[in-house]
Amino acid sequence: MMRIQGIPIFLLVVASTASRAAGPPPERPNILFILADDLGWRDTGCCGSTFYETPHIDRLAALGLRLTRAYAANPLCSPTRASILTGQHPTRIGITWPACHEAVAQLEKRLDPGGPSIRVPNAQSLNRLKPEYYTLAEALREAGYSTAHFGKWHLGLWTSSRHTPVLPLAPCRRPW
Repeated sequence: MMRIQGIPIFLLVVASTASRAAGPPPERPNILFILADDLGWRDTGCCGSTFYETPHIDRLAALGLRLTRAYAANPLCSPTRASILTGQHPTRIGITWPACHEAVAQLEKRLDPGGPSIRVPNAQSLNRLKPEYYTLAEALREAGYSTAHFGKWHLGLWTSSRHTPVLPLAPCRRPW
């Protein structure tokens, strides 16, 4: 008896899915991801600030989808950026400290040698995002989006080729 009742519901779901598939493809949304260092959760007008005036951000928030229950993977800039781009925890990536502006590239995980008074070894943070990581920008590009990054990169120094460290500092010209 239960199976007979479940079949019409299953057919209804399949029929509605098939009718959606036969129609025009849904329009892809525009995506704007704003990441600001040291911005408190209530520092914009759309989140309740009466001190800071943020009319442009407030308008964007009113016209789009707001995700208000977020989690930062790390309280520091470079590890958070690496986590957002790769979808992995900063410790797994190896970027655990904002050292990605340093001129000497460290791409392999290592422990500090320490000394006789050091009881717990300290892991050295990587200071570049490794080229083998598949990033959010790459996933969006494969889905047909044009992507761009404006502002502080802080995940290493780049040339015009993908994920190539530059020594010393140089302007960012990474092809997104």
